[in-house]
Amino acid sequence: MKIKIISVCIIAAVLVTSVLVTIHKRKEEKIAKEKAAIEKVIKKADRQAAMYDYDSAISIVKDYGTEKYEGGFEEKPELAEAIARYESEKASLISLIHWILQNLK
Repeated sequence: MKIKIISVCIIAAVLVTSVLVTIHKRKEEKIAKEKAAIEKVIKKADRQAAMYDYDSAISIVKDYGTEKYEGGFEEKPELAEAIARYESEKASLISLIHWILQNLK
């Protein structure tokens, strides 16, 4: 009788461990897919920013963040950092243009 109880406990432990490992693997796969998707969106936005189209770059990231996350792009630091970078680059460009225009007079 004790052997049957021990055997059942061992089988239950193996099954629980197997389920937990599967859940962990699925979480890791989901995280990897999400990271790849974010990288793809940021690369697309970077291409727009490289053409000095910062508004489009910001829009691409914000739209993706709003579509994918309940809290918006702010929920993912990578997205928020990309937007901050585009806004900073845009501000620098505007300052440069303003300076050039003032010095052309």
